[in-house]
Amino acid sequence: MAAPQPHAQTALILDAPDPHAWAQTHFSGLFPYHFQAPPETKHTLVTLPDLLADDAAILRTFHARLVENRAPPPAAATYMAAWFPGRATGALAYSLIGADAGFLITPEAAQWYLHPGGWPDRFELAGPVKAVVAPDHPWAAQKNVEIVPSRQERLTRVMDAAIATMTPLIETLGTLSRARPKSLWPEVADGIASALAYQEHIAITEDRLETLRALCALPGLPWKRQPYIEKLKTSFGAACAVHKSGCCLAYTEPYANVSEADLLPSQRDYKDTFPEPACAPRYCDTCRFRTRDDSIARQLWWRERDHANAQVS
Repeated sequence: MAAPQPHAQTALILDAPDPHAWAQTHFSGLFPYHFQAPPETKHTLVTLPDLLADDAAILRTFHARLVENRAPPPAAATYMAAWFPGRATGALAYSLIGADAGFLITPEAAQWYLHPGGWPDRFELAGPVKAVVAPDHPWAAQKNVEIVPSRQERLTRVMDAAIATMTPLIETLGTLSRARPKSLWPEVADGIASALAYQEHIAITEDRLETLRALCALPGLPWKRQPYIEKLKTSFGAACAVHKSGCCLAYTEPYANVSEADLLPSQRDYKDTFPEPACAPRYCDTCRFRTRDDSIARQLWWRERDHANAQVS
């Protein structure tokens, strides 16, 4: 792969005095519903060593709960690959754009908040956060910051650290359902690709999307297919759409047919806009098993619908 070309990205699109402060302040932009839980409930903060301790007891409990709720074991493991390593690497990709800095993750630094409802809903880095930056970056002289002039090398360093840190997690998730790690790694690629989807703090530009594409396409990564990342033109400006490289297997879950009367107005409109046979698999809008044009059209429809709803609420 040719080295990514220099671009006009502005350093510190989202400002902060140092890498740790940036992660503490701005990762929340990726998780807008974090802590929206009843006041009497409490989030639990877990580290990567916590998740792997006692024969991965926390992960096994998560997986068992999903299976009890009718998720097939491989689908449950795939959801968890998106929730844990996928969200972590998505946050790292977000910081490369918002801070123009590469955060180097370690097992000790990786942390997730577990929502009382039973899922992880925010990733964060424990300090001190180590970063690699260009020579002219505002953080260049700081203690935990390394100057790396080559943008290609900065991207590589970020992904090398991320893959090394997340490999034990992916391998453990594979043992829960006998899923092969190569079927779980695409959820990590798709987490990177989705770093700018639905967030509201960074303008969507082609050069920023190219950073996500470059991260997903670095040599030697443990996935073969690349997610497709596109800048959508909407009535309210640019948005990010992703056609995934993998499949979460949600379509394998059993589900009951819902009567037309019980559908929300948006669901009825969606079904009218994108009619499908009753026996068609329930692929997600971003699923690799949809055609790219179909996937992008569905995402555009929802973005326009969500924006219109927000204007009247």
